[in-house]
Amino acid sequence: VGSEMCKETGLIVMHYGSEPAATATVLFDDDKSCFLSHIAVRRDMQKNGIGTALLSCTANLLDNRKITLICKKNVQRFYISCGFTVAGTAYEIARG
Repeated sequence: VGSEMCKETGLIVMHYGSEPAATATVLFDDDKSCFLSHIAVRRDMQKNGIGTALLSCTANLLDNRKITLICKKNVQRFYISCGFTVAGTAYEIARG
């Protein structure tokens, strides 16, 4: 599993072997924070830890930025299990 981010578009793509497995989009706010959206794992690769790995790699790629995301209630537990905390209607990883 490996991931890469295009700084110009904010698109993150995670590969499993040679296959693209998951994506996320980063919207940069400033040097200290960003928004994470459009998180998706290929249906045939779900329930295998790819989403967790995507969020972990994404956090590493974004250095010490605070990461904020908004999600549907039905996936709230997943993001909390990945280290996000409830902050109103958004979820974030506080840094620094």
